Amino acid sequence: MATSVRYKSESTSLPVAKSFRVLDVRVDAVQIPDVIGRVEEWIARRDACRYIAVTGMHGVMEARQNVYFREVPNKADLVVPDGMPLVWCARLRGYLRTLWELVQSMPEYRGNTTLIFTPDHGRGKTPHQWRDHGQKIPDSKYIWLAFLGPDTPALGERSKVAPVTQNQIAATLAALLGEDYAAAVPKAGKPITEVLPH
Repeated sequence: MATSVRYKSESTSLPVAKSFRVLDVRVDAVQIPDVIGRVEEWIARRDACRYIAVTGMHGVMEARQNVYFREVPNKADLVVPDGMPLVWCARLRGYLRTLWELVQSMPEYRGNTTLIFTPDHGRGKTPHQWRDHGQKIPDSKYIWLAFLGPDTPALGERSKVAPVTQNQIAATLAALLGEDYAAAVPKAGKPITEVLPH
């Protein structure tokens, strides 16, 4: 989930920061002491020009809508999260990794368990809407899904794909178990074929 990103200089004495992507924008999982240490190292080495981008969900949403703006954080030497939503994203990714590693540590589950993650509803499409959630928020129908499994293709974060809906989760789960959910519940959504074994 979190990946290592090398900075422009390969000769760094500080550990390489872990980063994660939120809607195709790189965010580094750093705290203030990490940032200060990185800047002090750049100064001590008299490195060439560097820049640090500080962004919150508003910046991520702007970057999602503007490909040119997206280059600003993605080309920065550090992208520091500003605000709790991005911190929560980092923590959630850590929790998912911990759960996955726990499942893989147990012989009875390793290699034959698929995890499906989804929220019960979304928070809308604009940064302003991310302050609240629930059915009263316009476009709260937009959610995220994550599938981890030994026979689930590693597709990464996806966008510009056909919409999927919550009513497809049960059919997908049944298909992973070799069952035909539509036979029992004809009005249910169809399985999400992209995450099924081929």
